Amino acid sequence: MNSSHRFTVFTPCFNSERFIHRVYESLCAQTFDDFEWLVIDDASTDGTNRILKKYQEESNFPVRMYTNEQNQMISYNLNKAFDLAEGELFVIAGHDDRFDSNTLEIFDNIWVKDGKSNISGIVCHCRNKEGELIGRHFPNYAVIDNFFNLFADYIYRHEKFGCTRTEVLRQFKFDTSLMRHIPEGVMWGRIALKYDQIFLDETLRTYYIEDNNPSALTKRGRLKTAESSRYQYLVWANEFLARVRGNFLLKLRFHFAYLFHSFLFGSSPRRILHDLHKLNSKLLCLILIVPAWIVSKRVTR
Repeated sequence: MNSSHRFTVFTPCFNSERFIHRVYESLCAQTFDDFEWLVIDDASTDGTNRILKKYQEESNFPVRMYTNEQNQMISYNLNKAFDLAEGELFVIAGHDDRFDSNTLEIFDNIWVKDGKSNISGIVCHCRNKEGELIGRHFPNYAVIDNFFNLFADYIYRHEKFGCTRTEVLRQFKFDTSLMRHIPEGVMWGRIALKYDQIFLDETLRTYYIEDNNPSALTKRGRLKTAESSRYQYLVWANEFLARVRGNFLLKLRFHFAYLFHSFLFGSSPRRILHDLHKLNSKLLCLILIVPAWIVSKRVTR
């Protein structure tokens, strides 16, 4: 792959006028300057577009900006960004992210030292807005390992950050013919079936949870995401969980979540079991199916 930059930093935006400054300020402060900022405004209805155009005019680094006429959602925008990116390594910087001034320099140093064709990219830690580490430290400073080997102890339920080879991402684009939103966990799992990663024990991104963001735990939120959540847990049950080391409790949770979201989506028990490929998954779901049905009914009353 011929690249014009070491990094493409990609930010998908939707009504981001209150916090897009965090990403821009982080990029302006970088100690490594071989990068471009690729931004897709997903039909914002506030002042996001105006702010982005101002940044584009005044920045001392390349800013490529695209605007969707209609809201397309994140999976479509990631696919588009994978195709448009001119950087060798791709960084997903959410529209409310802030990351440290030496982030790209650290990624570059590690990639020069350890980057290989069998490695998809680098994973590092995040901190919350109070400055506390999210999750646990990796066992060593720079661990080359497979995502599934570290998943249960270090990755599951812990927000992470990093960079990925653009050419790898292009191999694993989201199939939006299935549904508009496909959770990123499906893509990361499929990449891990083929590639290892560098797990870097650095905390480089500050992760914000906006006070007025709608909660996924509300009835409306659960119903809205039921199809995509069901799909993610089904893919994990069929393709990935066998690769996760031990941790029966985690596998139990994933099968329960598959059942729960299947019932929210309106799937019948017959369809739920039919879509599972593995006999042990079918048996586990048979044990859990009644409790999952009861819980799904309680939360949607």
